[in-house]
Amino acid sequence: MSVRKRTRTILGGAAALALAVTAAPAAEEDIYSAGYMVQGCRAALNSSPTQSRDMAERAALCGGVIAGMSNMGALVRSALLIYPRPADDSQQNFFRKLMCVDVPGEAPISQLVGVVIFYIDGRPARLHEPFMVLALEALRAAWPCK
Repeated sequence: MSVRKRTRTILGGAAALALAVTAAPAAEEDIYSAGYMVQGCRAALNSSPTQSRDMAERAALCGGVIAGMSNMGALVRSALLIYPRPADDSQQNFFRKLMCVDVPGEAPISQLVGVVIFYIDGRPARLHEPFMVLALEALRAAWPCK
């Protein structure tokens, strides 16, 4: 093979590789988006033995994220009750409005998942946003801190 032909082959291969690498992220779904995760949340409520492994993993991740958000909100609520209020309580109000969630202890995870699905379904224009942001908003809307 001549040097010229080998150079064209290498350049052609490099160009094809560059196109494949730059095109790959566009084809992939954003696994942190509400649109991606809400599918797993639906699967969590409607689990079946024929569910794909991918969907079962999404379902588990959905339940774990929502349980974590609920626990985090409860921890913020407890901290706000335990620690004395600063003279300027603007920071405390910030945490109360942003992260405080008062989910009843007896609420099953399936109820929390249902609340999040309902909230996200009501905001189809926001499916590209991070799932955790919408999940926290949903929990706060359903169980705000007093």
